[in-house]
Amino acid sequence: MVGLVGGLLLACLSFFLVSTKFETSVWIAGIVSLVVLVICLFTGLIGCLVLGLALAALFKADF
Repeated sequence: MVGLVGGLLLACLSFFLVSTKFETSVWIAGIVSLVVLVICLFTGLIGCLVLGLALAALFKADF
């Protein structure tokens, strides 16, 4: 359950990050967010935490 909720949140966040910060197409951002969601579903809470920290670091790195 945590993997699904966290995965959905991180997928939305990664979609936003990839499409706005890297100015890629919607398809690429969609694929990245789908991969994030699948990883979270299979790894659960630990995967969500790791991906969340990675996204936060990526977001902070450019600012």
